Amino acid sequence: LRKKDGEACSFRVTLGTENSKWERIIRIFRRSPKIEVENNVDWHEKHKLAKVLFSPNVLSREVLCDTGAGFIARETHKNTSWQSARFECCHHKWFDVSETGGGIAVINDSKYGIGISENTLSLSLLRATERPDPESDIGKHSFAYLIYPHSGSAVDAHINDIAFEF
Repeated sequence: LRKKDGEACSFRVTLGTENSKWERIIRIFRRSPKIEVENNVDWHEKHKLAKVLFSPNVLSREVLCDTGAGFIARETHKNTSWQSARFECCHHKWFDVSETGGGIAVINDSKYGIGISENTLSLSLLRATERPDPESDIGKHSFAYLIYPHSGSAVDAHINDIAFEF
């Protein structure tokens, strides 16, 4: 337990590898269903991709993704070879999976790649590739994301407005 006040409770989690350090601060709010995750990373990996996975247990054929100029629906299933080959697709500030009664949105401040596979969604956080840039994402990073369960659809829950306030 890192901090507790009338509005939120926060936990600090420290992770690491031989080469990298990762501090994660998780905030749970008293009067809101949202969970905020702040990340401070000193990344020095090679040939790695760091992702966070979400399994929301929501039955939906599509994920709604913000594009910065609206949103687009992307399939959650992999029925064709080209759907199976797509391990990642882009979004801007948020993505949402909903069913009749509600859903869950993931809102972030600076990450643009997501993976969609049935009931598992992933947000790509950091890369350590050799090409096109062998130094890509090497060094210190600070970023955050918000897990936001809601009733109704993403539009009914004003997810776009919440994302721009985040």
